[in-house]
Amino acid sequence: SQGASAPQKVWRVAYVEGGPFVDYQKVLRGVALGLQRMGLIRNGAVPLPENSESVSGMWEWLAHNAGGTKVRFLTDAFYSADWDAETRAANREALLKRIREKNDIDLVLAFGTWGGQDLADADVDVPVIVASVTNAVEAGIIPSAEDSGRDNLAAPIEPDRFKHQVMLFHDIFKFKKLGIAYEDTPSGRGS
Repeated sequence: SQGASAPQKVWRVAYVEGGPFVDYQKVLRGVALGLQRMGLIRNGAVPLPENSESVSGMWEWLAHNAGGTKVRFLTDAFYSADWDAETRAANREALLKRIREKNDIDLVLAFGTWGGQDLADADVDVPVIVASVTNAVEAGIIPSAEDSGRDNLAAPIEPDRFKHQVMLFHDIFKFKKLGIAYEDTPSGRGS
C-alpha cells in the first residue's frame, strides 16, 4: 500500500495514427471527456476543429488545457504518418525507440488501423489502447475478439457490428440488393 508521502503516478500519454480522420476527433474528445468524468483531468471539453480532419490541434489543446495531476498529454508525443507509408515506418521506429530508451511514455493511444497495427506486435511494456478500428481481428491487430494476445494491449471489437448496421439499414430502406467496396488488404478489411 502506498503511504501518504508516496508520489502520485502521472500517466504520460502519446498518440499515434496513420493519418487524419474525422472519427478520430470524436473518439479523442470522448476519451478526454471520460478522463474528466473519472477525475483524471480537469478539462476534457477539447474543441472539435472546423474544416479539418486533423487531431493535432486537439492534442496540443489537451497538452496545454486538460489540467489535473494524473494524466499528461505530451506535446512532442503526437505521431501522425499523414497516410504516407515511409512516414509511418519512421514514426513507428521513433516511438518505439523513445518508449524503450527515453522511458517518458506510460500509455499510447493508437488510433485507426495503421496505429493499431504499428503497436500490436511491438515489444514494449507500456499499455496500448487501440481505438477507432472497425475490426481489429481482420486487421491483424488482435488474434481474437476474446483476447488481445498481450497483457498491455486493449482493442475494442464488436463482431456483429456490420450485421446490426445492415439490419437497421434494411429496416429503414427495405433494399433488395446491397454491395460494398473496399480495398482487399489488411488495412482495407480493417477500416
